[in-house]
Amino acid sequence: MLMRKPKSGAAGVVISGLDSALRGQYNSRLRVCSVQVLARSGASERHTAGTLSLVAAARCPAKCPPTPEAERAACHETGANRSPTLGILRISARLPFCHYFIRFPDENRCMLAKIVKVLTVKSTTPARTLTLVTVIFSLIGAISLHAQTYKVLHSFGAAGDASNPGSPMVLDQRGNVYGTALTGGPGGDGIVFELSPNGDGTWSESILHSFDTVGDNPEASLALDGEGNLYGATPGAGGGGAYGTIYELSPSGGTWILSTIHSFTGGTDGADPGPVIVGNGTQIYGAAANGETRHDGFVFSFSRLSVTGWTELFLHTFTGGEDGTNPAAPLTLDAAGNLYGITSTGGTNGDGTVYKLTPNHNSFGWTKSVLYSLGDLSETAEPHLIFDASGNIYGATFEGGLYFYGTVYELSQNQDGTWSQTVLYNFQGTNHGDGELVGSALAMDAAGNIYGTTAQGGSGCNGYGCGIIFKLTPSSGGQWTETIVYQFTGGNDGWQPSGGLIQDRAGNLYGTTNYGGAYGNGGTGGVAFEFTP
Repeated sequence: MLMRKPKSGAAGVVISGLDSALRGQYNSRLRVCSVQVLARSGASERHTAGTLSLVAAARCPAKCPPTPEAERAACHETGANRSPTLGILRISARLPFCHYFIRFPDENRCMLAKIVKVLTVKSTTPARTLTLVTVIFSLIGAISLHAQTYKVLHSFGAAGDASNPGSPMVLDQRGNVYGTALTGGPGGDGIVFELSPNGDGTWSESILHSFDTVGDNPEASLALDGEGNLYGATPGAGGGGAYGTIYELSPSGGTWILSTIHSFTGGTDGADPGPVIVGNGTQIYGAAANGETRHDGFVFSFSRLSVTGWTELFLHTFTGGEDGTNPAAPLTLDAAGNLYGITSTGGTNGDGTVYKLTPNHNSFGWTKSVLYSLGDLSETAEPHLIFDASGNIYGATFEGGLYFYGTVYELSQNQDGTWSQTVLYNFQGTNHGDGELVGSALAMDAAGNIYGTTAQGGSGCNGYGCGIIFKLTPSSGGQWTETIVYQFTGGNDGWQPSGGLIQDRAGNLYGTTNYGGAYGNGGTGGVAFEFTP
């Protein structure tokens, strides 16, 4: 948690409540909260409300004028008609910093605050002299202080194991987790692994396949069909083709058998496939970034027409410009059988598109439509998209946004059939105690909260931040509040969780880190983890 201990000898300070008059004076213009601070020099008084920590985050000039980010920050309210619960605070009475973390112990959260104004009034009584300090804060973000429920399922990088499990994992109905690790393993070029829960709460790893000649470095996440077969892609050499493969892993008598569905040649069949998804029936879908004759990328499917044969179909070939270029994968399939995806570049603004492919039920082929052309605030969009019950689309951008550290956004359909984008949250980066470089896969719980990871941000890791798990909570006014529910330390818990998260039916979250863990050493290691919100 990004919180420094108060300096020794700091004065005891009691937050006594919200100053409604000052809040009314400033809230209309700055949308900030104000609190009263009762400071006493000398020995600290004893209180029963618990310890509430306010810790300086960054020095700034003597004056702390309101900033655009302060104007955009809304007051955090814990209930419809009540103020945040307050307790004891230990800080320097001089308040030499502009940014602080306010910790609310009974609600297990921490608000990042910017001091906007400080007013001081002295009051002398026969027993003691008190200084009443009204501090007007702009609440910028929230950090959860719930008891940590982070658990490492497996540490990669031991002898005979692989390293760098950077892609999202997939769950089966029995609670087993499957994924890929990019490097190492018995064959030297990465593995497909299974993690299974044991009765004592531990997890065991099984290496289902070690890559050596069939594929080179399985970067892509896996897909799982109803029969328990796994599907994946490799972007490197393998199977006689130097431009990537699509493969299937099938369980058989306690072992797993790998078969290559297709080896790309870089010609008319394209090159550089991304992760695939499983469709209805016997089809898998994916996208490839380029090829000799399809150099702007294309969307493909493979259909199993017999027990031993797969047939490739091209659903759409991108033409560049407003149509988009370089489609990323994986795609997203809705209940009606429509496919959704993003292109990395192209579109009206040149920063990519979000598109939809609809099967033509009365004729052959698919119809492609651009839902939205991404702009400067949506730079480097991640391919994983999710839906809510109303059909709104949610996604993340690795970079971009107001602070260039990534965003989470929503696309909603208008009455005229067009789509509008709303940026739900702009990540502010390590210097503001926030995350940066958003992981690819988001997860949404039954209450509509969004969870995800950032590859950097938080604290540690030579100032870059080891990464965070975040939660975005919607409010009735359309605002979203970020809560940092876990900060990686770069130790046995790993660092750089760039793959994002998946969620089981109980609401538990699963993910991976590229590095760190018990066997991590520099660029090796990594962990698979479970986090229970």
